[in-house]
Amino acid sequence: MVSVSIKRKIYLIAGILAIIAVAKCQMVETTWHRNKSVMEEKRNNYTVEVSLDELNAFTKDWPEFSKLGLLKGVDIGSDGNPDVFTWKMRIWFVYRHWDALRFFYVRKRLLNSLEEMSIRREAENIIEQMKNRNDSLALQMIDYQNRRINSQEITRDELLMLSSQEDNLREMFKQYP
Repeated sequence: MVSVSIKRKIYLIAGILAIIAVAKCQMVETTWHRNKSVMEEKRNNYTVEVSLDELNAFTKDWPEFSKLGLLKGVDIGSDGNPDVFTWKMRIWFVYRHWDALRFFYVRKRLLNSLEEMSIRREAENIIEQMKNRNDSLALQMIDYQNRRINSQEITRDELLMLSSQEDNLREMFKQYP
């Protein structure tokens, strides 16, 4: 016959194993799990260029991110990413289905593209002024300005997409740096 103390130990162990088994069960899909599946799908579609959907999502989310002051006390590195992602930032990104690195990549790409658009506009204006001149200095200047235009990373599709929203983007980054 089994003693009472052994029965109690067996019941205790069985109870602990049951609690562990129940704790492993996932009763509902959490925001975290939903975010993981959404992010896997989004990551498969990432390109060097910023898509229109990303641009629209970013212009909607950046003012909120900036207003919340989530970058206070965080340094932005030369790669455009914060040196550390705080827990508040992580929660914000999960609830908005953003990959944190992609969010800051889009920000950096947009800022660079706006700068390149200014350079392109300036170069095109100089070429326009020089095209009626035939001296060698004018031809060198035109060649130099064409090289400036061709050395830019912004693609033709991005240029077309951003040119219609350039003023709004400049105002947004001015208001929410």
